[in-house]
Amino acid sequence: MNKLYLTLLIPFFICSNAYAEWHLKSIDSNVYYVSTKNNSVSELNYFNTLSGTLTEEGELNININLESVETDIPIRNERVKAMLFEVLLYPRATITATISPEKIKSLKPGETYLETVNFMLTLHGVTQELSTTVKVIKHAHGDILATPTTPILISAKQFGLEKGIERLRKIARLDSISPTVPVTFNLTFVPK
Repeated sequence: MNKLYLTLLIPFFICSNAYAEWHLKSIDSNVYYVSTKNNSVSELNYFNTLSGTLTEEGELNININLESVETDIPIRNERVKAMLFEVLLYPRATITATISPEKIKSLKPGETYLETVNFMLTLHGVTQELSTTVKVIKHAHGDILATPTTPILISAKQFGLEKGIERLRKIARLDSISPTVPVTFNLTFVPK
């Protein structure tokens, strides 16, 4: 009888634990930033490769592969990687944060909630604390989507990227490149 009881309980534990940990669904996730040159020409850039996890305790970890930057111009991709991000020394940016696990667990399909999140961004060897308000949506099939309610402004000076911007400006023979970029994201998490 005990074996039958355990056999019936195993699927219950597997199903309940399956929703305790989440992983980032890279194909449905993105991080975008807008660069502006010569004070009037803005261009959308993004990263092709992201990974991450969200634990049962609400610990969020995101890795952005800086080598996957896409500016839609191959030579500019190479220049941004080498001169701005210096990917040989700093191949990735990381984001860590803690979000409310109770709110995620209580979400029903189709429901949303807003949460102000303080997070640590490590970029170019520098870690800074930033904050944004995130809208979290639970889809009918169980995935969770997190997106900021407004773009996050990232300053080159915060992360020691000013020299890289100046190198890019000179090689492209531009009058200016804005040292501040708005960043936005869509992060989709699926249960492990």
